[in-house]
Amino acid sequence: MATNPHNRLGFHYFPDEAHYAPQDLEFWLPQLQALGAAWLVLRAGVEQLIPEAFIRGLLEAGIEPVVWIHAPVSSLRAKDLAPALNAYHRWGAQYVVPGDRPNQRLSWSAGDWSRSGLVERSVDRLLPLWQLQRAIGLRPIFPPLEPGGDYWDTAFLETAIRALMRRGQH
Repeated sequence: MATNPHNRLGFHYFPDEAHYAPQDLEFWLPQLQALGAAWLVLRAGVEQLIPEAFIRGLLEAGIEPVVWIHAPVSSLRAKDLAPALNAYHRWGAQYVVPGDRPNQRLSWSAGDWSRSGLVERSVDRLLPLWQLQRAIGLRPIFPPLEPGGDYWDTAFLETAIRALMRRGQH
């Protein structure tokens, strides 16, 4: 079954970073193609990259990799992620999602969570990453929010959008 370019069906891959060996791609790629997958979210660590062969294998099969750097937003720094972002772009990926559920208490230290301006601090941490992504040629993506969450997701997103607008971002 050929992948229909208008099919936006996608999947999340394993919820860990341990299934990127050549045999994993060999096993899963035909199944993803049979399902008509257009994209696949791949969980990545901050220090360990998803192998180039895995990224390129998906792209060659017509499946867009969406690399999700699964780490608290509070721990991410543009200068630390620059080599990984450059590598993913060089390998053909367009989408790298920095961070995980900044509206959850577990994504922050107790002191950081209880300080005022949580959303503003999230935006201040993410904005340099998004600017770097744009400069490299990647498409910036807001990290996933926990539905409901410890900080209500829709309120978090609305406040973040306003904070970005105040910073002259569109």
